[in-house]
Amino acid sequence: MNEKNERCSSCFLSSKEEKSRAIVNAVFENLLFSAILFLGAFLISFYSTKYAFLYIAFSFVMLVFVLRKHLCTNCDYFGKWCHCGWGKLSSFLHYKKNSGNKTLGGIMAMITWGIIMGLPIIVFARHFFGIENAEEFLSETAFFIPFLILVMANLLLHYKNCLGCTMKKNCALSFVAMLKK
Repeated sequence: MNEKNERCSSCFLSSKEEKSRAIVNAVFENLLFSAILFLGAFLISFYSTKYAFLYIAFSFVMLVFVLRKHLCTNCDYFGKWCHCGWGKLSSFLHYKKNSGNKTLGGIMAMITWGIIMGLPIIVFARHFFGIENAEEFLSETAFFIPFLILVMANLLLHYKNCLGCTMKKNCALSFVAMLKK
């Protein structure tokens, strides 16, 4: 297999057009992440505004700083445009290549994404049984269903990106590696 086939299908770096495509993909994926976070926070806010703000703050710190240090510094795409642009972000934050703990990063990433995607579902389900009128039920469900759709879209996009990535065999969050186990 040649090197071109081994490269990430959404990490095009050899021409201006390919780099532009990678940037557009990264912007799209980060907009998807943002929508998931804000819908999740909104669902949590039906239960508690304080917990919704904590959810956003935790997610921001973990996704932007902690996981970039422990995952992206150990990635082939460190300093480059990967499918979500975080390889570029981690170098922008002045982290050094291979300065993070890959194993710890993998554990923290699974916990972080579990909280980001699971907590709003758990809070909604818990709150769901306390809803006493149809109007409240409809208004909250109107945000819950799009949240679930975005979470599923994110999982499918993550899987698609993993299939073409050079790190798919040794990445802590690779769906390809997880499914082969």
